[in-house]
Amino acid sequence: MSEQINKNVNATSRRTDTVLRRKMIQYLIPAMLTTAAFSLSEFVDSMILANILNSDAMAIIQLGSPVVLICATAYILIGNGGSTLYSICLGERDIEKAGGYFGVSVVSSMIIGIVLTVLGFAFFEPLSHIMCKDPELYDEFVVFFKALLWSVPFLIIIMSTVCFLAPAGAPQLATVVNVVANVVNIAMDYIYIRVFDMGVEGAAYATLTGYLIGGLILIFALFSKKADIKRRKLTREDRALFPEIVKTGSPFSATQLGYAIKIAFCNAIAAFHAGAAGVVGFSLCIQSLSIISIFLAAVIESASPILGMLHGQKDYRGEKMVLRRALILQSILSFGCTVFFYFFPDVFASFYDIDEPERLMMAMSAVSTFSLIYLVRGFYIVFMKYLQIIGLKLYALLISVCDGFVIIIPLSLIMSHITGIDGLWLSFPINAAIVFVGCLITNSIIARRNKDKYTGILLDLKPRNEKVLLDVTIMRSDDHNISALSEDFQRICEENGMDKKTSVHASLLLEEMTVYLKDHIKKDGYVDILVKGYDDYISLDFRSTGASIDPNDKSENDFRENIRLLKGLARQIKCNYVMGMNNISVEFATV
Repeated sequence: MSEQINKNVNATSRRTDTVLRRKMIQYLIPAMLTTAAFSLSEFVDSMILANILNSDAMAIIQLGSPVVLICATAYILIGNGGSTLYSICLGERDIEKAGGYFGVSVVSSMIIGIVLTVLGFAFFEPLSHIMCKDPELYDEFVVFFKALLWSVPFLIIIMSTVCFLAPAGAPQLATVVNVVANVVNIAMDYIYIRVFDMGVEGAAYATLTGYLIGGLILIFALFSKKADIKRRKLTREDRALFPEIVKTGSPFSATQLGYAIKIAFCNAIAAFHAGAAGVVGFSLCIQSLSIISIFLAAVIESASPILGMLHGQKDYRGEKMVLRRALILQSILSFGCTVFFYFFPDVFASFYDIDEPERLMMAMSAVSTFSLIYLVRGFYIVFMKYLQIIGLKLYALLISVCDGFVIIIPLSLIMSHITGIDGLWLSFPINAAIVFVGCLITNSIIARRNKDKYTGILLDLKPRNEKVLLDVTIMRSDDHNISALSEDFQRICEENGMDKKTSVHASLLLEEMTVYLKDHIKKDGYVDILVKGYDDYISLDFRSTGASIDPNDKSENDFRENIRLLKGLARQIKCNYVMGMNNISVEFATV
């Protein structure tokens, strides 16, 4: 509908992704630094231990990685699920409910973190034997595992809360918390291992120290209101929000849980077929995955809060633009990483001081083959976030478990039985190709069966109970374009059955609000305008970047004639400042 309507307006005013693209880019760098800080903690831990101690220490870090992944599963379940719903509520302008989702998420992460730590110590011995079957590594692993368990509650609580910083408009603060925590972690790696001679155990205590410092910064920021996270006192009724948080966060948390399961399982396969050399080779593959996750997670984290906000506002065209921008960006980054790992595995292996001929050859073969997974995996990982937001959570969960362990475990067993250790490396790109093709087929089936709701291979949403009358972007510097748009909109209103007087008032309202916003943005700024028609009123949604503004403010009303005119014409004006963008919704009665 919007495509058809936009043919009636000036070509220079048609909807672009300029506002949303700029906001996504603004979020991308902090998100990349945030994910880089978290991923590099594992990456640098392994590198430092491999260089200061030996490659056996790197293998111990790899054997303990399921604990870190279990933590990630928990904080993604709560933090990702809660922050996604929080973003949607902001888009719907339901601040009260947004505060409830934040509060329930924080309390839930505390409880889960404590329970997992208690369970870890209660079943410490059997878990140790399951995770480490190599007698040469067992004694050092036990010490490392015990120290790692103390980090679990802090990691879950802090990272769950950090998930809310981007939708609260403070992505830079998320970066600060993660960078500080992981810089401290890296520094303490050296101090604990080299100065205090704590061995591989020191790496675990370094992680604990880093996140304690990061947590203090986060607490200070929240109480000093450096981050405008909507929060309120919880009530008993808020317990009903927890199942929705779990349901929303389950696809990405299942990815992490499946990741933990397949890492533990593939560690055993690698050790069975090639001993410590196989574990080191597989560890290097996982380290490459940590590096590309920096870029992939950054794309998701920069697009996710914007997608959630747009979905809450029912701006489906905006959702389409942001989704495509995210998919294109991840494709470029994934391809670049694949080229590096495929053609230069020796350079990557040199970072870990792997120089024993047998281990080096196996590591190079593993990384180059494994890297083919990145050609297609990024597509469905980003697409999962879109599915999560538009409500197809079961479908997203299905992708997650297929990517995680349902296919890879039997496939890696079969492949390694046929071709030995090389089959393990090859099973990962095959698994990714299967899931990718499965997504395309499933999307086609869903779109064909639900033509009134979705369109295209990417399941673009269609407007349901409203009619899109106008969907445009206006440049601040073009006053003539604003006047022309107002005239076009008056004609559109008349073509949609409104009388002359109502159409004139509606177009005047559009023009006055656009002029008001134009005066509050920079010279190179833009304003997105989305107008939707209902039975007895139209809704005009305006979006622009810049400082927070509110036409309902008395000071604005006193000094601006057009504000008084706006209030006289509009039935209701709602303002919400979300992620550094002014979102103003105006209702105008048509009958």
